[in-house]
Amino acid sequence: QLPGNLKFDLIYSIDVMEHVIDPLLLNKSIVKKSENNALIIHSIDLTSHYHNPKGINAFKHYIYNKKLWHLMTSNRSSFTNRKSSKDWYSLFEEDFSNIYFEEIEHPLKKEIISKFEFLKKGDIISRINLSMRLK
Repeated sequence: QLPGNLKFDLIYSIDVMEHVIDPLLLNKSIVKKSENNALIIHSIDLTSHYHNPKGINAFKHYIYNKKLWHLMTSNRSSFTNRKSSKDWYSLFEEDFSNIYFEEIEHPLKKEIISKFEFLKKGDIISRINLSMRLK
């Protein structure tokens, strides 16, 4: 528990938000502990945490149905969600009007699309960086 009067002007999370069950709730808590002009940056890994994320199976986690995925990730210490880059942007745009949004495509995009045809070309994003400044 942080002291009630402690405030931050920079919050930088790397590979955290994809493990959080309710990222919007966490972000709202972060905002409460931030100075008025604080900079909040989240770097989010969208690749599989159960398969080789550097290889062709980087997006294999999308092939499982919701029930099976829940069973696979029921150990909350290894929980990973399956939000797309667009889902993340939509999640945070409700609270922030000034978001810098950077998508980083996976280097094996062509091979992944040919193997996992159900994925759209725009979904083969390995990482997103969200930068938000509070007003």
